[in-house]
Amino acid sequence: MAKCLVTFLPENISVEAEQGTSIKQIANSIGIALKSTCGEEGTCGRCAVKVKGGKVINLGGNLSSRLRKTGHVLACRTLVEEDVVVEIPKESRLDEHQVLVEETPEKGVLAEKELDLLSGYEFDPICRTVYLELSPPTITENASDFTRLTAELRKHLDCQHVRMPLPILRTLAETLRGADWKVSVSVVRFRDTAHVVNIQPGDTTALSYGLAVDVGTTTVVAYLVNLHTGEVVGKAGTYNKQAIYGDDVISRIIYANEPNGLERLHEAVIGTVNELVDKLCTEHQVDRTNINVAVTAGNTTMAHLFLGLPPKYIRLDPYIPTAADLPPATAKELGLSINPEAWVFSFPAVASYVGGDIVSGILCTRVSQSDQMTLFIDIGTNGEMVLGNRDFMMTCACSAGPAFEGGG
Repeated sequence: MAKCLVTFLPENISVEAEQGTSIKQIANSIGIALKSTCGEEGTCGRCAVKVKGGKVINLGGNLSSRLRKTGHVLACRTLVEEDVVVEIPKESRLDEHQVLVEETPEKGVLAEKELDLLSGYEFDPICRTVYLELSPPTITENASDFTRLTAELRKHLDCQHVRMPLPILRTLAETLRGADWKVSVSVVRFRDTAHVVNIQPGDTTALSYGLAVDVGTTTVVAYLVNLHTGEVVGKAGTYNKQAIYGDDVISRIIYANEPNGLERLHEAVIGTVNELVDKLCTEHQVDRTNINVAVTAGNTTMAHLFLGLPPKYIRLDPYIPTAADLPPATAKELGLSINPEAWVFSFPAVASYVGGDIVSGILCTRVSQSDQMTLFIDIGTNGEMVLGNRDFMMTCACSAGPAFEGGG
């Protein structure tokens, strides 16, 4: 297919694209985010741009007559036919916004640090790093390297089985000998099995980290945690880059059904998390390959898109997700820029519109262990409530964002 040179103003950035590609997709590909609440259906009218030169195919859409008269078109409904110059007005841009991740000092607002939500919980991370000093093999002590390591590892861990992925096993022999048989082994304990995710020379027990990620519809926040001390080393947040495909879960579910839509949504949220990983690792001088486990929580649709699961039937009667109890994956399967063998856990959902973010909140606040009747409220782009105590809990959900943002 023929290539077209597309130039975006006022940045004056040019990029080659295939003929017949929408202006919005081309802009997205070079990091220029345009507003969209309709999943590129052309109904919201928010991605208006002005074609200053060149030939395009205008597929129409919901655009005001005032903007049409000034030469504007919808970026999501306009395909390039030849070299074009496009001006993007400020009001059509999805500007990065501030995400509050620090405790607010404002009077009358209860700061997060005043609530010791982890009180009473034993520090027992799902990923542990153990320092081992192994006896070298001899002509009479000739067990395999794997057997030698797992036998010593079992002395430190309560587990029936030890599993090691092939990429780590391939380098095991040289790693052990190069480290003079003194290594640190990071394992994720899942059920009765210890899964090896990292082996490093020397004692690196204090350098193992975990990542906790709140995958919101509008914003994503990540926390970097030292798995040796339990300290939250740093936290960072930004807007969810999926927003260029729609503001809410319904528009994103619809977009996921478009050709390559699911892949784009998955790559957008993974890219968002990777940007936060880059920021945290740079600020705190942490080697990203030392992040050995990640845990995520989000509503059911966000969890599906994060894992690359089709969310189509979440919005169709009788509203059934692909999965509620979500399986762990590895970082390399998802494209996360941490230790490739790191395990990534997702909190399970209750239903199509009550997800793992609510489950994690209920566990953290221990509503299910309390005799007191409690109302738990999560107001975000989606709003959920849980009412109950140790005897029962009931929940409901609705779209909350439009109520605060003036949307319909």
